[in-house]
Amino acid sequence: MPPLPTDYWSCPDHAIALEAAPDHFLCRQFGHRFPIVEGIPCFADLEALAEVQRSELKHREREVAYEGDRRIQYERRIELEAVVGRLRLTAADRVLDAGCGVGRITRALLTAPADVVAVDFSHARLAHLREAVAPTRRLTLATADVTRLPFAAESFSVIVHTQVLEHIPTPEARVAMLRSFRRLLRPGGTLCLTVYNFSEPWRRRGDAKEGRHDSGIFYHCYTADELRSEIEAQAQLKLRELCGVVNLFPHTFRAFPWLGPLARRIDHWGERRPALSQKWGHLLLARATRES
Repeated sequence: MPPLPTDYWSCPDHAIALEAAPDHFLCRQFGHRFPIVEGIPCFADLEALAEVQRSELKHREREVAYEGDRRIQYERRIELEAVVGRLRLTAADRVLDAGCGVGRITRALLTAPADVVAVDFSHARLAHLREAVAPTRRLTLATADVTRLPFAAESFSVIVHTQVLEHIPTPEARVAMLRSFRRLLRPGGTLCLTVYNFSEPWRRRGDAKEGRHDSGIFYHCYTADELRSEIEAQAQLKLRELCGVVNLFPHTFRAFPWLGPLARRIDHWGERRPALSQKWGHLLLARATRES
């Protein structure tokens, strides 16, 4: 049985507490049964996914073991350091990694004493994550659609959400997901997320603000003002920080993957200068809290 207490599981369709059985969770009032597959609870209704999301799922599962080139590995390390470095986790924390993928961030979160719940819509990616970490009672996995999360209100003190929001196809669904994060956070809890930035390099390349990658995956690039509005005005969270990360400074960024710690220090130095990093950062990082 997953280590998360049963009263934290909630029907993603009706927000009703679920009953636990050895091989499934049950929404008794409506008769919905959610299986536990190879030890991982499955709440994802893959048949209900939009075509663009089903296409994304297939692509993501094909790249489970993809490590990327040196540039990609560098960018992933910068993002990981930026996100995890802003969290001061204790044994009292319960963290949700919403849209965890193969668990790059999840594995770093497990170095702290907090309990971690990792959710993704791909069972294959969660299985890959489970194989990559030592068995621990502090990690719970669940297959679920991040727009229909199976948790009760105020279940988490921290939510991490990296490079997922920009792949939700409609603005209404993106705002609804941010509002669901507010519901899942305890008062005083923290949301830390990253999204594509409609940055100066992006504009200079002439790339569209919104569209599809060659893989067919939908994307939406945020401006800082747009992300601020969705977090504060629409999701009613208090924005504490908004900066760029993975800074593509002119004439220098191509050399960064070969410069090691020096490059990482420069990249993180840029984060402390929001006006600069919001212009040049490949990603935007937002840290917000639920006040009440």
